Amino acid sequence: MNTTDQKQEMPVKPVANKMSFGEAVKAVFSNIFDFSGRARRKEYWTFMLFYFLIMFGAMFLDAATGFNPYTYGSSYGPIVTTVYFILLVPWLAVTIRRFHDCGYSWAYILWVFLPIAGGIIVFIATIEDSEKKANEYGESPKYGVIEEE
Repeated sequence: MNTTDQKQEMPVKPVANKMSFGEAVKAVFSNIFDFSGRARRKEYWTFMLFYFLIMFGAMFLDAATGFNPYTYGSSYGPIVTTVYFILLVPWLAVTIRRFHDCGYSWAYILWVFLPIAGGIIVFIATIEDSEKKANEYGESPKYGVIEEE
């Protein structure tokens, strides 16, 4: 077999695009209403860490201000509720862009409404690697433009 007739598939290396914690959170908020395009795992999971830290802080502030869930009949205080609604749109946008990066449509977000199994499905979808080539949502933010021979 002639080696010139064979196509050698070169491994695709990620684009050197190191995002700091602040840069990743800033990227999410700068694309707050962008439900198209793609988001890397780093951007998504950094934002999720930011989200959980902010929500934990809001719960702490609710407790420090004397919010008692048994008194008000709700497990969420006014600060947690406010922060939740402020972060809802950025969370939706980055999650949908993360699905796009893996090749899934925006409709994958509907899995969050399925108790337990939906959360597992969303988790697995968000930890998948990016599609290496461009898809219907744009070029890969991780691998850049890959030219086909």
